[in-house]
Formats: sequence, structure tokens, C-alpha cells
Amino acid sequence: MLRFGVLLACAAALQAQTEGAWASRAPVPLALAEASAATLGDEVYVVCGVVAPGQFSNRLFAYDPGADSWRERAPLPIPGGVERCNVAASAGKLYLAGSIRVGRGFLSAQTFVY
Repeated sequence: MLRFGVLLACAAALQAQTEGAWASRAPVPLALAEASAATLGDEVYVVCGVVAPGQFSNRLFAYDPGADSWRERAPLPIPGGVERCNVAASAGKLYLAGSIRVGRGFLSAQTFVY
């Protein structure tokens, strides 16, 4: 599992070209903090996160490094979104287990598969 901080929109859009060098890539369609990411096949999936103080996302984005493009995929079925999801990929599936809404008294043990 990878967790990105406040600069997700910038940091996730960068890709290592050579040792110690970075190049700009297509930005994530939505600026997110406290999002989670996992690699599934040849794509990087970014899910959930904070979009503004007290506002959370349930959106899922897939990045194709070969095409340098993002696609929005099916949203997580948690209305109002969450942050700090635990995400992993295995056997061609993306798994999300547990999440939280800080300051909202919401802690989830739900598990989802995509």
C-alpha cells in the first residue's frame, strides 16, 4: 500500500526517468490528501482521500503510465467518501479493507473488492 500526502496531485504525477531525476506527468484529476494507491496490472490506482477540510472522496482513478493518462473508475460504495484506506492488489483484483473519516467519528472495517 502506498499513501500519499497533501501533494498527491503533484507527486503522483511524477515518474522516475533516471536515477535521481523526475519528469512531470499528467496530474491526478482531483487533488487529494490522505489517499491510498496500489498497482494493478500496468496501472496505478488511487482511491479515496481528503478533498478539503472535512470533505472526503470515494472516487477511484487509474493511471496508465504508457499513455500518461488518468481514467475515473467505479467509485467506492461509501457515500461521503473516506480517507486512509488500506489498499492492496492481488490476483488481478484491488482490495480495500478499512478506512476512516478523521474528526467525523467514522471508522470502518468494511472490505471491498474491485
